Amino acid sequence: MFVGNDQYDLTDVANPVHVHQYEAADDEYHMVLGNMLITFGNVGDATVHSIDANPDTTGPAVAYHLPHDGETGLSPTSRIGVVIHEYLDYTTVNDATYFVRNTNTGNLVPGYIVSSDKDVLTFTPDEELAIGSTYEVTLTTGIKDVAGNPMASDYIFTFTVGE
Repeated sequence: MFVGNDQYDLTDVANPVHVHQYEAADDEYHMVLGNMLITFGNVGDATVHSIDANPDTTGPAVAYHLPHDGETGLSPTSRIGVVIHEYLDYTTVNDATYFVRNTNTGNLVPGYIVSSDKDVLTFTPDEELAIGSTYEVTLTTGIKDVAGNPMASDYIFTFTVGE
């Protein structure tokens, strides 16, 4: 974990261990990419630090989503939001790797996906969802992070639209 320029090992959360302090000229921003830390600021200076000698082998995983699995009574104008705490290769996020299906009809829901704030993927249907229908949201192992690691397995959840 990083706090400012300092890296901490939180394997034992009751006893955090200070691992290293990274220096950069104007290090207002920090971005962890796999086994590297990039620090940069408003003046354009950037510094790359190796924070682990081992390559990044951890794939992205869904940390949170709305609606919740099995949720009912959603609005027909609902959007679907998914949080993945990983820098994604956005060329792998598309209608073949993140899709919504109406389980009553079997039809895929047309819509578009927007990424915001690095780790939030939002699916917005092109049309209102059908009242009384159950929808299945699928994110597949085709979604990869910038190191090329895929999700470990497909992630699936459902919700139902109410009145």
